[in-house]
Amino acid sequence: MARQELEPTTASIPTAHSATPPPPATGSANGRSSRRWTVSSDFASLLPSVRNHRYDTAAFGVLVTPERAGVTNFTTAVTYGEAQLISRKQRPLASVTDAAGKTVAVTRGSALIPLLQKTAPSVVIKEFPNIAASANALTVGQVDGLFTGTATARELLAKHVDFAASERATSGKTAFPVARDRQRHFFLDHPLRRR
Repeated sequence: MARQELEPTTASIPTAHSATPPPPATGSANGRSSRRWTVSSDFASLLPSVRNHRYDTAAFGVLVTPERAGVTNFTTAVTYGEAQLISRKQRPLASVTDAAGKTVAVTRGSALIPLLQKTAPSVVIKEFPNIAASANALTVGQVDGLFTGTATARELLAKHVDFAASERATSGKTAFPVARDRQRHFFLDHPLRRR
């Protein structure tokens, strides 16, 4: 069965609030009828799905790295990303450098791995499929910390009173990924440049 062309489809990282995609909504742009919807995706498949046209873009700012720029285009940078090391309050890790010699959970496919390795060279990284699995590993003591972006860190701290956060570390520019051979990124990029 041929893939039906729909414009534009976005992907978002699954959260407890968006585990099920909403039903498709119809709209009209320039006299054409189009369908748009949001689809949940695991982080590791996000960029390959944009590159392979499964999604037109992601409704999620992604760290721009040379490796990622090699497979997709990006809009103008949305912000500079920051990351934090989450640990248990009983054994707090006050800074990212405190991860040296410790075992730290990171989401599979995260661009934060090189930053963590550079900041704490002797860290042992254990990759998990998602934040929930990483948080569970931290809760039961399988890892000493969890390295993630600040938005996710805030969510974890709100849900787990026994978690503590380190100081912030700048991780790099974040932007929305767009398939290289699609010109639609102009429609995303244009409003971002006017900010």
